[in-house]
Parts: sequence; C-alpha cells; structure tokens
Amino acid sequence: MDALLNGILSSKHPDQLKKQLLHKIADKGAQPQAIKTIKSVFELTINWYLEIDNELASNEGLTILKSWAKHNLSTFEQFFDRDYLVGLLLKKCRRECNIPILVKECLHLLQRSAIFYSHLKVVEAMAINYVQQHPSMASIVNFISLLRTFKECIPKGDFTSKFCVALINGVALVGHPDGRVLEYIQGSELIFKFINALWNQADSRFILESLKAVFTLISDESIEMTFCLGAIVQHIPKEMIDIVVKYAVFESNIDDDIRTIAVRLAYLIHCCMYHHAGYPDLYDPVMEIIKDFPQPDPDEIQKKLAETRWTNQKAEIKIMLSRSHRGQRQEKQGYITLATHVL
Repeated sequence: MDALLNGILSSKHPDQLKKQLLHKIADKGAQPQAIKTIKSVFELTINWYLEIDNELASNEGLTILKSWAKHNLSTFEQFFDRDYLVGLLLKKCRRECNIPILVKECLHLLQRSAIFYSHLKVVEAMAINYVQQHPSMASIVNFISLLRTFKECIPKGDFTSKFCVALINGVALVGHPDGRVLEYIQGSELIFKFINALWNQADSRFILESLKAVFTLISDESIEMTFCLGAIVQHIPKEMIDIVVKYAVFESNIDDDIRTIAVRLAYLIHCCMYHHAGYPDLYDPVMEIIKDFPQPDPDEIQKKLAETRWTNQKAEIKIMLSRSHRGQRQEKQGYITLATHVL
C-alpha cells in the first residue's frame, strides 16, 4: 500500500486525477485490511502531513488517515498510544505547525476510546513545553485552537500562569513577519484574547506574573522581538488595574520585581491622564489608588510622550520591521505608547 500511495503522489498525473485515486484508497479503509498494512498507512499519511511541502499530500494524507482510523479504531488506539502522542508533541519536523491540528483530529477520532481522557492529560502536561519549543505564530495559534476545542487540556492551577507567560514569550520571539503583517496581527490578537480569557478566570497574581514577563521582555535590549507583543495591552482587564495596583501597594510579601511593575503601571497611568486631560474628575478614583506611587512631573511626561509617539502608519511599519538596534528601541517605546493609550 505504501508503494501505491507514493506512486500516485509522485506520478505525473494531473492533481485532480491524483485526488480521485487517493480518495479511492481512503475508501478502502472500510474494507478488511491486515494490521501491518493499516499501521503502515497511518505512518505514511502522517509523514505526508508533517514532512511534505505539498498541499495535495498534506490534505489527502489527513483525509486517508482519518478514514482508515475511523474504520480501524482498535488498531488506531494501539498505534496512537501515549508514547506516540508524547513523541509527536516533542517532534521537530518540516511542518511543525500541523502537529496541533493532527493531535486535534486524532483526539476527535478517539473521543469514545478508553484512552481519550488520559491523552487529554498528556496534552495538558506538555502544553507549556510545546509552546516553549515551537515559537512560531502558526504553531501557537494552532495549539490554542486545540485547547479551545478540548478545554480539558488547558493547564490548571499555578500552571495556568506559567502557560500565559510561555505564550507571551512565544509571541515575543516569533520573529518579524516578512510581508505577512496582517497574518501576524490576527494571530497575536487570537492569542491575547485567549490569554485574556484565562486572566478573567484567575486572580490578580496571575496577571501580575504576565505583566512581569511583558516588562522584562520590553526592557531587554538584547531581545529582538516581534511588534505583535504590543497587542497585549488592550487585553489587560480594565477592572483589574486597580486590583493589581492595590495588591502591589498593600501586600507585604510581594517581591521587588512585581512592585516595580506596579510602579511602571502607575507611571503609565499618569502619562495617560496627562495625555487625555479633558475630564479630570473621572480620574479621581484612579488617583486615589495610585496616590502612594511617585508622580512624574509634567515636563518628564511631555518628554516621554514626545519620545514614544508614532507619527504615522508608514513609520510604524518601518519601525516594526527594522532589525537594527535603533529599531528595537523604537519598537519597545511603541509598546509603552500602546500601553499608555489603553491604560
């Protein structure tokens, strides 16, 4: 069967004819087959999906896999066991962004299987490591799609905070879009909406840890980040800002790093109120919350706003894509500008 499948794929027939032939093989999964043949088809079609830069091989490989697995479920359970799943989530391959999609499709097939819930636990346990080891926009977006489909796989407890930090670090390190700006913006928006949903179910300490990760990244001149990280500020829950600041002020056990974050947040809030000074009465509750933090003088605020202002869209894109040291500094100042306007 392997020789037949590879022969069809490598033939000089038109793609439409290849599809028809491959669909016929997909249908053969419903017929009795030797276990060795079935597992061989599983291996080959997964290899097509993960290793071959060919849409025909990728799409039809997944179709054949799903058909043969559906009609040979007990064999697929033996094949797609815990060790295979672990290896898949650790795998380095040509089309790594397809791994979460493959896992999602396989979990769909195994939903009525005895191994289904143990597989969910495996994905949950490996979620942080997966994001850390696959810092590409497509890989992270597809992995989040997997978690949204199977919510039981979302890391729980203290690991939720660590997972949020891993996602933030992953987005920061995905690299420059090289012409795919819209794709990256849409991807980062999806990721940060997901983080926001996790924040809304957690306490303020989780958000503090995430903000700590953000400020650590934008303060590190040695890291060349994607501009997409700036999108996170609009997803900080507004109702959590006062809680975060109060926590930093009154919690005696809080560490210096988190207190520093609270000070920087207070600084951003002062800049925001100065920049949008039309309704000062509305700021009284906020001023009460941050009254114990140092207040920058107006000249300092004016200087900071002048330094960080992005004058037009063309300049923004140029800054985003610049790989020079100066470009890095301007990007990071831009993130602070975004935070200022949101807060």
